[in-house]
Amino acid sequence: RSPPGRGCRKSHSPDMTRMAVLGGTRFIGFHLVQRLLRTGFEVTLFNRGRTTPPESFATPGQGGRLVAIQGHRENLADLERLFERGFDVVFDVSGYTRAQVTPVLERHRKQIGHYIFCSSSSVYQQPFPSPLLENAPRDFSGGTYGGEKALVEDMLLDSWRQHAFPTTVLRAHGVFGSHDGGTPGIVLSQLLHREPVAIRARCKTRTRFLDVQDLVEAFLLAAQNPLSHGKAYNVAGEETVSAARLANLCGDAAGRPPHIIETAESGLKWLDYELIPDNTCIKP
Repeated sequence: RSPPGRGCRKSHSPDMTRMAVLGGTRFIGFHLVQRLLRTGFEVTLFNRGRTTPPESFATPGQGGRLVAIQGHRENLADLERLFERGFDVVFDVSGYTRAQVTPVLERHRKQIGHYIFCSSSSVYQQPFPSPLLENAPRDFSGGTYGGEKALVEDMLLDSWRQHAFPTTVLRAHGVFGSHDGGTPGIVLSQLLHREPVAIRARCKTRTRFLDVQDLVEAFLLAAQNPLSHGKAYNVAGEETVSAARLANLCGDAAGRPPHIIETAESGLKWLDYELIPDNTCIKP
């Protein structure tokens, strides 16, 4: 279970230049595209064109080249246009169901050097063991976010086992950053507006958060390391925090100690159970 980063310290490989990002205009995909362009890759962005990116992509002259193709991922003709030339790496940040991934997998597998699927810690079955390892039971309930992601994971990993199709699954957890601050962003906003941070009484459960730039780094390291083929990795932050601990960490970052109040009813959105993905396998 070698980690994606082991033995890989260059910014990018000169032999790996053509990238495609399925999605790419909202949050995780947007930051991924920005990083690929800054690193110098040729990036093809494929989506329906219905969402305006939160800001302009990296400008020409920063090394990379952006090609935008509008289309629907379940439309076979649109996929034909996308895969006319093939790609060294395809990052799938918009695939949620088997119907969305199957056409790519069945019709264009030979035109993809490495397929990296953005999954989620939501694939795991409750109650969660602690620590939560990659081999923990998953929930395959159809029609649910986590269940559909888990079904796609198995379809991709089966393709690796049966056809040696290079694929990597990254199970992201608690991602936050610019353009989607998540729970940490909410706390920081409350601090900057001098508002109290309301936490439900007796809320002691813990979890982890992940900076979106760290997730993007994991994408790139996995793309450059063939040891990641056929594997699934938890991608989670390093520190395990309670709601109060998160508030204090945000206070340190903002230079403003939080005013924490306990409430019996609504408060900061927080899990009623512990969810602590183990991130050992993805580390160098």
